[in-house]
Amino acid sequence: MRTRFKVLGLLLVLVSGIACDKSAKRIEVTQRLARGQSVYMNIVDDQMGLLNVNNSGFWGDVTGNVSLSPEQFNTQWRGLMSATLTPDKMGNVSSYAGGHSGVRLQGGIRASFSGGMISNVDLPTAQIRIAIWDSIAGTADSNGKIIPEYPIHLIGATGVAAGNQVNLTFSDAYGSISIAGTIQGGLFQGSISFQNLVNLSGGTYPQSGPLGNITINVCDFFVCN
Repeated sequence: MRTRFKVLGLLLVLVSGIACDKSAKRIEVTQRLARGQSVYMNIVDDQMGLLNVNNSGFWGDVTGNVSLSPEQFNTQWRGLMSATLTPDKMGNVSSYAGGHSGVRLQGGIRASFSGGMISNVDLPTAQIRIAIWDSIAGTADSNGKIIPEYPIHLIGATGVAAGNQVNLTFSDAYGSISIAGTIQGGLFQGSISFQNLVNLSGGTYPQSGPLGNITINVCDFFVCN
């Protein structure tokens, strides 16, 4: 009987050790110089976190369009990342929603929303968070550490958001990201573009231009009162 207990105890220790080792590996995340903190609670399992000023925590998708092919979409987003990364630190970015690679966006913009119209937007505290999940995100680097997504978190906006029209620009030391579109039927749909101030790619990638289309619920982009 004692032998059985000893064997059982040894097995429990081994299982616990494996679990701890797995957990330790998951928190070993390498860093790519980005424009915000990683939004992922568990990057290995693809669990996204919440933007703390948002009502819902849900995310919208950024996709390509008829004037921005998948190849152009990838080039533009790599161009945006060139403000802080050299090409060897970037993967490819998908222009499609719902895949493992792609771009997701969330807002934390305090406003009043009634009758399909936006008003009383608080521009100084407005926030956007963008998660660029490229083809190397979630993989291990040469040291075995997990590579995170490329996160962007910008606070403070200029522009106008009133009625059903939105035209906002968010800026930091690396450049600006502009979002323009309309509110219809509870959805905010529009376009996103960028202008970099810094380029680490030696001119290989564009420093400005369109980034695609946005589709997101109004109250996942605005914090609706």
